[in-house]
Amino acid sequence: MWKLNSRVDILLSSGWTYVELNEYGRRIKDKNVSDGYIFLSTKELIDLSLKKKKTIGVLRVVHRVAAPDTVDINFGTVHITTTRKVHFYKGLRFKKAEFTIGCGGTDGYQPDIRFVLDKQKNSWEILHSRYVSKSQ
Repeated sequence: MWKLNSRVDILLSSGWTYVELNEYGRRIKDKNVSDGYIFLSTKELIDLSLKKKKTIGVLRVVHRVAAPDTVDINFGTVHITTTRKVHFYKGLRFKKAEFTIGCGGTDGYQPDIRFVLDKQKNSWEILHSRYVSKSQ
């Protein structure tokens, strides 16, 4: 089974790693994830960026069903910058949050982790992974 704890790029970074608490983030929040991760909702991430007065990087976990027997897991980075000003968009607002989504590169679509269904074993196996060892 793959784990966020095995991501070498995150293990080498210092400080907290923020994970967006979307549908997929909720699924892994209660799993065996190391203490270096903080799962926050979008509102909490905006407030954190405002409190720190800087852009924060957030890990976004999404999946894609490539075929009935193939599921891709992708990790994307979202940068959130929040400012406190008076904005006149759809009424009076005091916070403005900008979300910047990272590019996946120019090699075409390559999933971070690809699971395939082994019909003989009736289990999901890792076919390809950028971050996780297949032996785990």
